[in-house]
Amino acid sequence: MSTTTDGAVRHTFESDTAVQIDAQLRASSLNLTAGPVESITVEVTPASGAGAADAGDVVVERSGNLLHIEVPEAEESAPRLGLLQIGSQTSHRYSIHVQVPDGSSLRARAGSGSVIAEGPLEVVRTSCGSGRITVQQAGQMHAKAGSGDITVQQAGRLEAAAGSGEISVAVVEEAKLTAGSGNIRLGEAGKLELKTGSGDIAIDQLHGELRAKTGSGNITVQRAVAGSVAATAASGAITLGIPAGTAVLQDCSTVAGRLSSSLEQAEGPGDAAHRLELKARTVSGDISLHRAG
Repeated sequence: MSTTTDGAVRHTFESDTAVQIDAQLRASSLNLTAGPVESITVEVTPASGAGAADAGDVVVERSGNLLHIEVPEAEESAPRLGLLQIGSQTSHRYSIHVQVPDGSSLRARAGSGSVIAEGPLEVVRTSCGSGRITVQQAGQMHAKAGSGDITVQQAGRLEAAAGSGEISVAVVEEAKLTAGSGNIRLGEAGKLELKTGSGDIAIDQLHGELRAKTGSGNITVQRAVAGSVAATAASGAITLGIPAGTAVLQDCSTVAGRLSSSLEQAEGPGDAAHRLELKARTVSGDISLHRAG
């Protein structure tokens, strides 16, 4: 069922089971909410300043457990003059709000639009050019952004790449993250593979395996509780905080940087509750180890 109010089109489908959303957004933005609902709703509204955009032109179709959303193809914003085109190709911009049962999955592609998802989702695959990607909770997630940021509150397995944007994750079990000039910031994490060009890598708490590599960025772990760390930086610094009760087997070296450690020396791990294997390498960056509070 579809209804139109003040230029906005609202589509409603009866369903209380999880669905797969496939969204081709182009220059439009998607706001998705997953929760304990008994129907699927999709509301399309022309964005402010979108000109002659007609919300009825956006394709919204449901076939079984698949919900398909597609913004129309780009159109010419100005006529051609001979072989020379004056103007550019642009898409109409819409704000698309979707509500689905929890446990649904999302596949979305956007250019300058953003993708924002709240509530528990099973699988998320999304890419944006200059728009941002924000996801509250996903079992598995794959994300790619150009200049936009990627923000995740909680994920089981996460693979993400950003160009100049920042990647921020609060809680993740396993992640493979790559950034160019943007930073990578994590709260609590398990198994990690991280790489940046000039961006920094910062982790609040690690309790698994970390492989981190950066060029001119810094690598900082506030609390490395247990597991293993292999960190490599060229001109960036490597700083690790080790909580009391964690024994460290360290192998650290730098070519031209400084190496400092306030950890006490011991013949073996003794009765330490946790163990950490550390391998750190820099060229001109400093390496610093200390006891975390």
